[in-house]
Amino acid sequence: MTTSLTGLTYLLTMTQTKYIITPAGKELSVWQGLDTVTPPTSKQVLDATAWSECNKGYQSKCVRYTDGRVTLSLTTDPSVLPFEN
Repeated sequence: MTTSLTGLTYLLTMTQTKYIITPAGKELSVWQGLDTVTPPTSKQVLDATAWSECNKGYQSKCVRYTDGRVTLSLTTDPSVLPFEN
């Protein structure tokens, strides 16, 4: 996964574990991976990074856990205009 979404200085292989569309049309995509290189000594959260793909804007939240687990959530957000990453 791209470094701008995880806060890491290197790419992390992640797998999509969930994708849902709510009745209101909001999309949520959840990705998980394992950071065996530099797991944090305490839980870390990287919030509100804008992301754009497929002509949609997303807000992201990345959580890194001390055991190396990394969870990234992307939620569509109409206030984030599509842009070229």
